[in-house]
Amino acid sequence: MAAITWGNTGIGGDWDTAANWTGGALPAAADTAILNQAGNVTVVHGIGTDAVAALTASDPFSVTGGLLTVAGPASLTGGLSVSGGTLTLGGTSQISAGFNLTGGHIVVSASTTVSGLATIGYGTIDGTGTLTTTGTTTIAGQPLLDGGMTWVNQGTLAGTASLLIGSPTAAANFTNAAGGTFNLGGSITGYTTSSTNAAGQRVVTSSGTLSNAGLLQLTSLAGAGGHGVNVVVNESGMIALGSDSLYLYAGGRIGGSVTGTGAIYLQQGTFTLNGPTVAATAKLVLQGGTVDVAAGQILSSLGVTYGTIDGAGTLATSGATTNNLSNVTLGGGLAWNNSASVATSGPLILSDVTGSATFDNLAGGTLALTGPVSSGTLVNAGLLNVTDTGLNGLPNVANAAISRLRGVVISSTLVDSGTISLASSQLEISGGGSIGGSVIGTGTLQFDGGTTTVNAVSLASGVGVVVAVGTLAVAAKALTVNGGFDLASGAVKIAAGSIVSIGSNATFTIPRLSNPPTCPAPARS
Repeated sequence: MAAITWGNTGIGGDWDTAANWTGGALPAAADTAILNQAGNVTVVHGIGTDAVAALTASDPFSVTGGLLTVAGPASLTGGLSVSGGTLTLGGTSQISAGFNLTGGHIVVSASTTVSGLATIGYGTIDGTGTLTTTGTTTIAGQPLLDGGMTWVNQGTLAGTASLLIGSPTAAANFTNAAGGTFNLGGSITGYTTSSTNAAGQRVVTSSGTLSNAGLLQLTSLAGAGGHGVNVVVNESGMIALGSDSLYLYAGGRIGGSVTGTGAIYLQQGTFTLNGPTVAATAKLVLQGGTVDVAAGQILSSLGVTYGTIDGAGTLATSGATTNNLSNVTLGGGLAWNNSASVATSGPLILSDVTGSATFDNLAGGTLALTGPVSSGTLVNAGLLNVTDTGLNGLPNVANAAISRLRGVVISSTLVDSGTISLASSQLEISGGGSIGGSVIGTGTLQFDGGTTTVNAVSLASGVGVVVAVGTLAVAAKALTVNGGFDLASGAVKIAAGSIVSIGSNATFTIPRLSNPPTCPAPARS
């Protein structure tokens, strides 16, 4: 193996001109090419297909076209610029004094380290190796990481453009290492595919991965609607949101800490939350994806809008924040303990193919229902506010017929010891369970399936009762109904020693009583 030196003294020029090299011949595949002219002349590879065993350059080196393969180590201490063609770095390589990628193609087959300033614009970096940047790097275009390569940032990375990670044919990875800073001014895009699993959940597969063990900091762009990331996220460092929003579309793991006044929205894919610390001013919101909560894990930092939460752990919501649910499914044995405020405008489903779940509205908590609750168990020790849409309106006034149209439906097992506030709405209970607290308002309780046990419940004077289907079991003490009572095709079971009093202003038709009590004859004067 020979060392072939650039021989055009004090003058740069074209790599593929033999006269520019000592000996008048181009370096060959077994040779080491050396660029060390005084005056920092620039050598340009612009045409042809060439290969060398190693490359040492203290002069600036530029690749504008053609194919150049360096099979072994490369030391480029005069800087490297790639605007076209393909440069393959097959061995351990060092680049300093400036690195500029504005086009073309770099193949990293081993470990390449870039120190100092770097600008990465348009172009492709691929291969099976690792590119490490340790200085200040600017993303100035839309570079593509491909071919299984990994980019590790140990310095400061910034830019307003987007980063493309992975392609339809190969994956790629970006890692912001501990101590590194990634000032994200654009978005991160990968190639994704989606399918539906047996649970009916959307499964998203991405060709790229973003890992952060350092500082991922969002920087605002004028007119931007937030920063999108549709590669898998593995977060264990810090995400500084500022006042911006981060939208995650491909699932992953989130730990570490979240600061700022902005929000992270889990849009699609499956996320595992490893106890992230979320500042009180920031938001972590499920908005279409799936969150897995492991057994023994208590998750207290998640806001919920719509999506799926699975797992045998616990979701705990507290504080002054209201979670507005539009379509949420819980499953896998999950327990949601709420002492804050939760409002529904669509279905709350407490079961999927991974198992059933429990929503526990604790004392001090508020659950405002305008949509149905189905499957699993709904526990209420706090305040359950019921508001139907008005489409199933209920004319519940004294001596008026009680509507049997559906209002808000709970087909979950209901375990109540708190307060149910009906206002003028109708609550249909079709999954059975128990009611043992108080019911206020001027609306109607309609029992429409299963067996519901009433135990020392207090009904406000304006609350009506309909037993349409199923069984109403009066377990103990007294039940007084003054707002209307209609026993249709269901059954009422009155335990020994219990008393059911029907007000004189009620419309009262009884097709049957189960174990009817003996009614005393009216007194005669």
